[in-house]
Amino acid sequence: MFTQESLQKLRKIASVKMNFLLQVLQNSKTRDILWHAGPRIFRMVSGILGSVAVARHLGAEDFGTLSFYTAAVMTASSLVGLGALEVLTRAVAAQPEHGVFTLRVIMRLRTWGAALAVMIFIGGGLIFLRADLILILVAVPLLLIPDAIEAYFFGERKFHRTAPLRVCAAMLGLMARLGLVWTQAGLPAFAAVTVFEMGFVACGLLFMSPTRRQASPPFTPADLAIYFKQGFPLAITALVLAFSMRIDQFTLAWLRPGAELGNYYAVLRFFEFIVMIFPSITAALLPRMTLLYETDRDKFSAKMVEVYKHCYLWGLVSAGLLSLLSPWLVSLVFGEKYSGASSIFRIYAFCLIFMLVGSVRGMYLIITKNTVAHLKICIFCLVLSPITIFIPAYYFGALGLAFAMPLNYALSSSLTSKMFKDFSEDWKNQKQGIFSIFKYFKQK
Repeated sequence: MFTQESLQKLRKIASVKMNFLLQVLQNSKTRDILWHAGPRIFRMVSGILGSVAVARHLGAEDFGTLSFYTAAVMTASSLVGLGALEVLTRAVAAQPEHGVFTLRVIMRLRTWGAALAVMIFIGGGLIFLRADLILILVAVPLLLIPDAIEAYFFGERKFHRTAPLRVCAAMLGLMARLGLVWTQAGLPAFAAVTVFEMGFVACGLLFMSPTRRQASPPFTPADLAIYFKQGFPLAITALVLAFSMRIDQFTLAWLRPGAELGNYYAVLRFFEFIVMIFPSITAALLPRMTLLYETDRDKFSAKMVEVYKHCYLWGLVSAGLLSLLSPWLVSLVFGEKYSGASSIFRIYAFCLIFMLVGSVRGMYLIITKNTVAHLKICIFCLVLSPITIFIPAYYFGALGLAFAMPLNYALSSSLTSKMFKDFSEDWKNQKQGIFSIFKYFKQK
């Protein structure tokens, strides 16, 4: 039995905890992250559940085929970024009075990029054998055009506007996939679910678009040129980055098709859903960091050091924990059919550190308007891929790629900042962030 004194202590502790929680929730930055990250966390969980069910149902070989075609269309869809979401978010945050006008310009550019992506995907699809999957997934680039509407709301820091839509779409997608697994459906049906889920989001975003309710002056070719100039390097960078990030998948599909490719994709899909949270962090930070950059460069640099410190620290902790739990996780999540994925999972987990660092550095380059330098890095890493990707895959297969990928991510997101002069300030921030971790533990 509790004494009266112990009950009073418990009430006092509960009161303190509740007050702390309320203070956290009242913080605008925390609310922004929660509104942005909440739907992504839900999509992460529902995506993992859906992928696990589909992977178990299809088996390693067919799951690898479905994942390969999805990766191919998403790579081509990078061209939709001719109307860059980051540019729109930054423009709306800096000049909200011109937000609707900027949105309309970006939507036009995204339409051009989507049309180009469709032609490339169809053209490339002619060399593949699964025309049914090509014809279904070709709608994906078009359905990414309305994402600009969400970026507009992010620029206004209205993260709550699109959160329910994303959650509903993820729930419907999960239910559809589980239903198809129940009915023993084939590959084309699961490809169609991807299109359905993205179409649901696109329709919802178009319905809530501010361009339907607010008039803005017509834009001119000169306006298109201004934002095309900003978006083109980002789109090409995104395309090169998407290809370079998936070149391991394409290489393995060429060299080791079948179950080994499926095991590798099972691991990739797991981590793809985990890293969905990273854009939420950078999107919540982007408006505030942009304003800080414009007003006080010293405080901006200090803040970047702090952000990088947390990236390296929590990235390492998360990667280490997942690596230790890999045998149990793979067995629990994917089943015995994917026992070969355990060793891949254990090594690939350390990519998380540099994936997070890379997301933050991408935000830094958007803020500093240094996107062309990012393109140089992507091309540099792509040129090295025959050594860093092909050789490990050729001689050691999926496990060799698992060892190579953390090194590739470290090269692209960290080491190149030291190698290239354009990134000297970023390397300085990263280095200070890493050293601050050691200082913290040394003081302890």
